Amino acid sequence: MSARPLPVIHPDNQEFWDSLRRHELSLQRCRECSEVRFPVSPVCPRCLSEEFSWEVMSGRGQLVVAVTVHRATGNPWWSERVPFSVALVRLAEGPRIKGGIDNSLASLPPGTPLRVAFDDQEEVTLLHFRSDESGTDARPL
Repeated sequence: MSARPLPVIHPDNQEFWDSLRRHELSLQRCRECSEVRFPVSPVCPRCLSEEFSWEVMSGRGQLVVAVTVHRATGNPWWSERVPFSVALVRLAEGPRIKGGIDNSLASLPPGTPLRVAFDDQEEVTLLHFRSDESGTDARPL
């Protein structure tokens, strides 16, 4: 059987993956215009500044869309684990980010409050989302 496909970790995104391992979600914030950005980048897409800091995010957001994969081809690792669901979530701080979601939550309507959870694997911790019954501070979709 083929190995699980792993994310590519390099110096630019090392802090992001390290923060997930600590069960935190850290993203870059531009020091010039305060834009929170994802994916990580050496240059701010809004003002082109190269100055940024890493900040721990609230972990709260709203579902934009979720999809459930019922058939996966190519890598046997994925094919043996269907169905699985993935969500696009708008974080309270602004950026949209993808992560896993429980199959039972994939049919929720857009705007549903979600909260970051963490999927600890042997090699890496992956981003996952769960329902947030307490509501959310995310920007409206």
